[in-house]
Amino acid sequence: MRTDIPTSTLLEMQRRMTRIRRFEERAAKMVKRGLIPGAVHTSIGQEAQVVGACMALDDDDYMTGNHRSHGHPIGKGSSSAR
Repeated sequence: MRTDIPTSTLLEMQRRMTRIRRFEERAAKMVKRGLIPGAVHTSIGQEAQVVGACMALDDDDYMTGNHRSHGHPIGKGSSSAR
């Protein structure tokens, strides 16, 4: 196991995982209330793999998702609207 990851990086990873979880919980509630038509397929419980993969990317690397990928932009560090 790697032990040389700076505390600031670990805290950022935790922050991104939490933001993904909160975003997806809110999206699911909005679908349930009829505020978003259709369905939302969340990746709740998979935030760590999203953040881990995205943190390994450089700022100018491209990424794409095809299913349960709402959290990928957040995992890469984008801001979310409030």
